[in-house]
Amino acid sequence: MDQFEVLRQYSVQQLQLELIRRFVGRRVQGNQLVHFLLEQQTLWEGVILNEIDFIPSLKLRPLPSLIKLGALPTNQWYARSLYLVTSSEEHAEQLQRLGVEQGLWHDDAVFLFDKHSSETILGMWRIEQRVMIIGLE
Repeated sequence: MDQFEVLRQYSVQQLQLELIRRFVGRRVQGNQLVHFLLEQQTLWEGVILNEIDFIPSLKLRPLPSLIKLGALPTNQWYARSLYLVTSSEEHAEQLQRLGVEQGLWHDDAVFLFDKHSSETILGMWRIEQRVMIIGLE
């Protein structure tokens, strides 16, 4: 058995949840986020913890931040934004409200994309889906 065989049994989403679990933040810890997300699993379809940077001196489109790369030796996943896709605007609004009520994030740290923007971001995957970004720091 090779060293990666055990990982093959997990879905990409399960692997993402494990990366989120390793998040260390000032306001919330990864374990709290994963617990909340699993409790509210009927409200979302996909979630990742990521970081996007714009580096003006490179004159390129926004790039994935490589700060995570520097954190790998400490076995942590560093990023400041939780990206979720929900099946509807109502589900996104419920997640926003529940996260605020549980003290996981501030209301003004959540950005919910409108229908057109969500379609563009997701490549028109499913019209009713909504994308939301939650700033964690």
